[in-house]
Amino acid sequence: MNYGGFWIRFLATIIDSAVVMVATALIGVVLKIPKGVVSEMIFGDELYLTTYPLYSWILIIVGILYFVGLPATTWRGTVGKKVLGIEIVDANGDTISIIRSIIRNIARIFSGLLLCLGYIIAAFHPQKRALHDLVANTYVVNVKRVNES
Repeated sequence: MNYGGFWIRFLATIIDSAVVMVATALIGVVLKIPKGVVSEMIFGDELYLTTYPLYSWILIIVGILYFVGLPATTWRGTVGKKVLGIEIVDANGDTISIIRSIIRNIARIFSGLLLCLGYIIAAFHPQKRALHDLVANTYVVNVKRVNES
């Protein structure tokens, strides 16, 4: 297997963050949450106090569906991973289960603790696995290279 390295995974995370933020903003528009909420959130006005919890819940729900749900489908990853030609698979190269995806995403919290060392391990691990991959027994593979083999 050809593994997806640290930098391509990092770029996928940037893409995924943008996708989740845009999706959250679009849901906010559909739900007619007042315009200017973001600027109000920054400056801490009263509007912030009434809309911030709603945006937080939308962001949490979208994030869970996106980061937990998509890897357990035939997509085998998020939009960022799909665009960059990498997938999340189990030890047999199969699609991960929803349970494994939940475990992986809970472990991602710990990967981010202590200066993101759990993510940085992927740069040095022979199979390019981060802490959450090790915990969930998952692999991020480069599909383009696998298909070329």
